[in-house]
Amino acid sequence: MSLATLGAVLKFALDMETRAKDFYEKNANIESFKSILSQYEKRIKRLKKIRRENTTEMILEPIVNFNSESYNFTLLIEEETDENTTEEVGKIIEETLEKFYSKSVSKVSFLSEVSHKFKEIALEHKNNFLSM
Repeated sequence: MSLATLGAVLKFALDMETRAKDFYEKNANIESFKSILSQYEKRIKRLKKIRRENTTEMILEPIVNFNSESYNFTLLIEEETDENTTEEVGKIIEETLEKFYSKSVSKVSFLSEVSHKFKEIALEHKNNFLSM
């Protein structure tokens, strides 16, 4: 899917954050996932707020050479796995989302506040990856 507007980037981000949150909820018995899970609800609220506050900019500024294929982890979370593999999937999710938001920072640089928020979110995912 092409992420050619801020609206598309935010829609994709919300979708991936929701899928990741569902994965962590499903596997909440894993100790390292418990603290991560609470971050997802807050992050989803932040992304929805960004979307509400930047409605006009979502349409006006085009984004080029950015697509979602490199950042989709849906197939990984749909498979049944043991606890060790599930933790590895969690690491892949956090690493993938960190890469997505890091790339998004430059793609939405026309909105410095949004770019800054994406940089913060990328760091959160990086820290989650490092804490697993």
